[in-house]
Amino acid sequence: MRKRPNFCIFFLALGIILGISSNALAGSLVPNLEDFLSPPVSPSNLPPATPPKILRHLRCIYDEVKEMGPRKGDNFIKREFFIEIDGCQENKEEQVVVLIYPDLQLERMLIQITSFSSPQLKFTRLAKSTKNISCAFLNNDLTLTSTDYDEKETEHFLKAILEGIKKEKKLLSLIKKK
Repeated sequence: MRKRPNFCIFFLALGIILGISSNALAGSLVPNLEDFLSPPVSPSNLPPATPPKILRHLRCIYDEVKEMGPRKGDNFIKREFFIEIDGCQENKEEQVVVLIYPDLQLERMLIQITSFSSPQLKFTRLAKSTKNISCAFLNNDLTLTSTDYDEKETEHFLKAILEGIKKEKKLLSLIKKK
């Protein structure tokens, strides 16, 4: 007689590998965003709450870029913007790349901000720094997974990025109308 594999142990091991809590495996079949992203929570490693303004800006950036859709043949969305973040309107020194891609049951968004030096020559600039802000979406849940900025800078940059994306989309719609 052939023994059947124990599927309970298999799924429990899979849950441990993927970082899913035993409560999510035993209790409900609908996964929770935190189950995918974070290690088991104990009183000593409780994550700090993300301010609502940051989450609202992330959601709006996601909606604006998602609306633009993927390029033909891609299963991800990647859009580049040159946005003025530091307040000097003479030149746009920041390049912002927004990447939205599927990852298992999640959808992740990475915002990469590259700052360039002021131009010494007319056509050349050197990258000074590249920093990232990333988040993940599961259904309607949104979690900020990492940022290279402090809370105040993150909010400032996200607000400026959102305004810049809206301006560029408006320009693109005017160009397409012609």
